[in-house]
Amino acid sequence: MSTIAEIALPAREFALKETFLQAPETRFEIVGVVAHGEERTMPQMRMTTPEVGALQPTLADDSTVTDARLLTDFGTRGVFGMEWKTTSANPSPYS
Repeated sequence: MSTIAEIALPAREFALKETFLQAPETRFEIVGVVAHGEERTMPQMRMTTPEVGALQPTLADDSTVTDARLLTDFGTRGVFGMEWKTTSANPSPYS
């Protein structure tokens, strides 16, 4: 059985808030979650933007992101494997 949900969060309440502010033209979609070790999962996020390669430095500079790996690059669309920091104000269901 699968569960599908479409949700929207204010950018200031999500881990990628700095990237959202630096790349407001980018659309972000979580497309899957994969096992990463025995006790963690890693979300995979599709990003649609004028130039996917230009997002890598933005993600690297985002203090809420601990790892962002570009998995596929189709020019204006790409999929990243991601990990982000959590705080008590921003708990992650993925850690």
